[in-house]
Amino acid sequence: MKYLYNADIVTPEGILRDSSVLYDGTVISVGETCPEGAEALDGQGLTLWPGLIDIHTHGYGGRDTMDGGNSVAEIAKGLPRYGVTAFLPTTVTGSREAVSAALEGVRSAMGGGEGAAVLGAHLEGPFLSPERLGAHDPRFILPPAADWLDAGVIKLVTVAPELSGAEAFIEVCRERGIQVSIGHTDASYELCEQAVGWGAASFTHTFNAMSPLTHRRPGAVGAALLLDCFAELICDNIHVVPAVQKIAFRLKPDRLILITDSIMAASLPDGSFTLGTVRGTVRNGVARLPDGTLAGSVLTMNTAVMNFMKNTGASAPQAARAACENPAALLGLRKGRIQPGYDADFVLFDREFEARLTVSRGRTVYAKNHPL
Repeated sequence: MKYLYNADIVTPEGILRDSSVLYDGTVISVGETCPEGAEALDGQGLTLWPGLIDIHTHGYGGRDTMDGGNSVAEIAKGLPRYGVTAFLPTTVTGSREAVSAALEGVRSAMGGGEGAAVLGAHLEGPFLSPERLGAHDPRFILPPAADWLDAGVIKLVTVAPELSGAEAFIEVCRERGIQVSIGHTDASYELCEQAVGWGAASFTHTFNAMSPLTHRRPGAVGAALLLDCFAELICDNIHVVPAVQKIAFRLKPDRLILITDSIMAASLPDGSFTLGTVRGTVRNGVARLPDGTLAGSVLTMNTAVMNFMKNTGASAPQAARAACENPAALLGLRKGRIQPGYDADFVLFDREFEARLTVSRGRTVYAKNHPL
């Protein structure tokens, strides 16, 4: 057992000042005295957050989920330096063979002992609208097909509900315990509402690659903001500018999910990158294809949280709901809270939102200037 003390702990009810947490693989107690035999760690007066969960990340540090092999395992090792304790490696549209190889890479990394926990895969593509592809390769777009689903690996799938067979596909996903997110879609508000009724539980990178909100056609954006479901948000101030982040928070304060949509260029200097079969360039921290289309981001989750709080006025508990609790709730996991019985996933942040200590499933997976 370990006992972390002298930390301000972020909980759904507020911040527990100068408190402590006792844990092994799960949280045993919060705010209790240190039992005999426990290893004590000084929180140094820093703020202890639940571990950040990124359900939409393609890559990091020169590695991409689509690379297959050990790429996902290497991504998992790097993410804890930004406070991430669990994530869904995310595919992009490609050939069946390429996506299958990527999923095998995810499978091999699930349950691994190093870095952030690999929870499974987010299948983004090929079931997307040709009208709202973003950076996805149009050559491989397909209508939804249940034979692509691997319930042992795929935990979340993005679908455009206007595609033929979408209703039946969403119902199959629901039966197999796979969550569905509406995205890369030109669907109307009404069709999105129907899709939520079929079982869709979220919207993929809200505002981006979806039919916009206008005063006569509220579109997928209007549905994402108003329907009782989760909505992903990329808070890099590029995909969604600060004022629009504030609008989303005002309308949906309890159901947002912060994501990065990061690509292999995250954490690297400006330069070229690949995303599946497409190539692009990062200039001044913005990733684009040659035609100017945004192609993911170089955002990290700690910066996403910091931007979200600054731009919306969200408190630490509200931001933790969006970055920790809601993604866990979408996936049905006992993560995202520092509470007895939940997984021991947390991060000590300093005032600049730099991770000083990251713990995933009770194991220290990153430490910076912190005595262990």
